[in-house]
Amino acid sequence: MKKAMGTFIYRGSLAGAAGQLLFLLFAALSYLIPLGHLPYPHLFILAIPMYLLIGAVTGALIGIIVWGCYVKSGRNISPLVRALIGTGSILVIGLLWRLATNENDDGLPTPSLAYRITHTMVALATSGMLPGVAARPKNRGGQPRISNEEIPYETPRITKPCS
Repeated sequence: MKKAMGTFIYRGSLAGAAGQLLFLLFAALSYLIPLGHLPYPHLFILAIPMYLLIGAVTGALIGIIVWGCYVKSGRNISPLVRALIGTGSILVIGLLWRLATNENDDGLPTPSLAYRITHTMVALATSGMLPGVAARPKNRGGQPRISNEEIPYETPRITKPCS
C-alpha cells in the first residue's frame, strides 16, 4: 500500500504543478486580452517557481486524500469522483486560507462578479480537478485490482441436447 500511496502523491503533485502553470498562463492572458499588453511581465516569470511549489503541495494533499478514499473503499475510484474530491479539497483549502489570513481590500477596486467567477472556476479546474483526476494507482496492463484467483468462477456445464 505504501508504494501505491507514493504513486498517488507523485501523480497528484505533478498534475498540481502543471495545473498551476496553466492557471498562471490564464492569469497572464486575462491581463493581455483586455489591456492589449502584459503589465510587469517579469513578475509572471518570477512567479513560476512559487506557483510550481504551491501546485505541487496542493496536488500532493489531494493525492493523499484520494489515496485515503481508495484504501477505505477497497476499489478503484472513477475519474469523476476523483475530480469532485479534488475540487472539494481546493474549496476547503481556499476557505481555510481565507479564514486564516483575513485579507482586506486595501482600497483596491473590487473585480467584477463575472471576473471573480471565471477565475474561481479556472482555479478549481486547474488546481483541483486536474490533480484529482491524475491521482490514481498505476495502470497494471488493464488488470483489475482484484486478482483473477479471487474472482469466483463456475465452470459451465455441458448438457446434452433435448431429443
